[in-house]
Amino acid sequence: MRTTPSAGNSWSVRLRTRRVRITPEGDRSEELYERWRAVDQDNTGWLRDVIARYGWPGHALVGKEGAGAAWLLAQHSDREPDFQAECLDLLARAVTAGDADVRHGALLEDRVRVHRGEPQVFGTQLFGQDDGSLAPFPMIDPAGVGARRDAWGFEPLDDYIRSVSGLR
Repeated sequence: MRTTPSAGNSWSVRLRTRRVRITPEGDRSEELYERWRAVDQDNTGWLRDVIARYGWPGHALVGKEGAGAAWLLAQHSDREPDFQAECLDLLARAVTAGDADVRHGALLEDRVRVHRGEPQVFGTQLFGQDDGSLAPFPMIDPAGVGARRDAWGFEPLDDYIRSVSGLR
């Protein structure tokens, strides 16, 4: 078993895909997206092994930074929605026990809900619109999202969208 995930590779691939532009000479983005998916799949397998062996890697087991990395791997385990939902259950228990960041639980909750076709709670999952701007997937009580985000320590939704869009 690998002792570390390929998170550095995953981040590197993600950054490269943001810079890819389709040109008349061709589109290399598919190659990068395939690499992205392969790295995520590899990391999902690694996290599955860690969880099977040790349980959820929370603050007590791997420290704050390691727990954040574990959450990020779960967040990007999109090709295995059942495993991602299992991670959400484990992470929720860790949050309740004070062993994980509450915002990580909220982010993964939204991700799992969107994949299930359910409205999200915090508006953290965005999609690209036809005009190139980002918007949140449907939310429970959109009028109350600002109060929920504030209570859980998130920035206002409009600021978040600008930040993710690179407009800050």
